[in-house]
Amino acid sequence: MEALVVIAFVLLAMRIVGFVALVLADREPQPTPTPPADPCLSPVWALPPAAATDPELALLHQLRSGEIGREQYRKAIAYLAHRDAAAQPLRTPAR
Repeated sequence: MEALVVIAFVLLAMRIVGFVALVLADREPQPTPTPPADPCLSPVWALPPAAATDPELALLHQLRSGEIGREQYRKAIAYLAHRDAAAQPLRTPAR
């Protein structure tokens, strides 16, 4: 009789330990907050300077992450192309 009580206790303990292990394994680690990349404080914090974002690359990341759809992406790229063409028009060479 005592053996059955010991076996039942061991099985119950194993079940509880397994449940706790599964709960702890499913938790996502908390990201550590990073300070903003300020160009004036980058040397003090030993951070690399923040690179200027490319608007086309930013649009591509938004498209891939699902923030914007294909039609919005096409309109935004067309706007960027129109803006670039107005700022730096291409000219054909004179013969």
